[in-house]
Amino acid sequence: MTRAKLLLIVAAGAVGACAATSPLPPDAGVGPNPALPPPSHSWIPTVHVASASSWPANATPKAAEGLAVNAFVTGLDHPRWLHVLPNGDVLVAETNAPPRPEEGKGIKAFFMKLFMKKAGAGVPSANRITLLRDVDGDGVAEVRSAFIENISSPFGMALVGDTLFVATADSVVRFPYKTGDTRITAAPLKVVDLPGGPRNHHWTKSLVASRDGSKLYAGIGSNSNVAEHGMAEETDRAAVAEIDVRAGTRRTFASGIRNPVGLAWEPSSGRLWAVANERDELGDDLVPDYVTRVREGEKLLVDRKGRLWEAAWGSLCYLDTTTERFTKFDSLSANRTYHSIAEDRDGMIWVGSNLGLQRIEPATGAVTSFVHSDDPSSVSDNRINSIYQAQDGTLWIGTQNGLDRFDPRSNR
Repeated sequence: MTRAKLLLIVAAGAVGACAATSPLPPDAGVGPNPALPPPSHSWIPTVHVASASSWPANATPKAAEGLAVNAFVTGLDHPRWLHVLPNGDVLVAETNAPPRPEEGKGIKAFFMKLFMKKAGAGVPSANRITLLRDVDGDGVAEVRSAFIENISSPFGMALVGDTLFVATADSVVRFPYKTGDTRITAAPLKVVDLPGGPRNHHWTKSLVASRDGSKLYAGIGSNSNVAEHGMAEETDRAAVAEIDVRAGTRRTFASGIRNPVGLAWEPSSGRLWAVANERDELGDDLVPDYVTRVREGEKLLVDRKGRLWEAAWGSLCYLDTTTERFTKFDSLSANRTYHSIAEDRDGMIWVGSNLGLQRIEPATGAVTSFVHSDDPSSVSDNRINSIYQAQDGTLWIGTQNGLDRFDPRSNR
């Protein structure tokens, strides 16, 4: 048998495998408790790919009642992500995967390239961010400008003041920006590296800024489907990274999210959410993607009166298990990341966050804060990592800058 005929047979088998039908109705995999059928394994996994095509002439997508859809702009080169600037200008990342010499090897990769091509993704990256402006408010962009060019596989974008941050395939860079700009020619300045490399399986990097602009959060997908290349290649991946803009440092904020994209702050609570793109190759109905709240890590404490305290990102509250009522400390919620919580021998609750040390009197709700200052007796750093009370009542406070000894009765 010739090699050409063998490839035709394999291709036919792949098409047959990909034509398998779902055993469940479409809505079965939607909602808080989706139906999860048994995994389906095959040499060529089930992959249904919609062919990329333009809208038919004189036709638009069918919208919900009371809404209408029209083309804002056409003719873009593989647009992947949007960011709306405060003045209403729309930035669109025209982008695709960067060169990845280790990603396209093997028979499975060969067919995945065919599938991606069918979906319209088998094109080189334009490496461009385009600005679109609707001048007269008619829902059509009259201005279209190459805003930033020659940037490696751009994706996430975040504006903080007069600085535009862009997440590329392997870094976060920044550009100067003025309201009304239609083009940026300044060279990018690197803020921090992101996981990339010769495989860079999930190369897209989402980006969002904290409310005060001091931190950026980047979504970093896994370097594989299910770690088939070994865990060494998954270092700092399947995670949301927190980036200190001023220091130019990065740390893992939350991990265990296979491919977090679409990072966004929920406006009423200020909590971070993301869309998790789940694993492939288990059949047509597995595994459902989902929307999840991203937490740095909850800290729980049951105090001597049986109240359950929860300290998490942007939230400090307790549950009175007798009345089943929650009490929330709004003044200690916004823009705080809690790292520790403890109860002292007098029944006071102590919490450590990125904004210092706080003491709470549960009976009255009174809050006393202890922060770093020029006073030698103050805490050595505002980032409080741990709190421990010794038998003599002394509190030992672990900070980013050292270990502090603290007398809770004298507040020194």
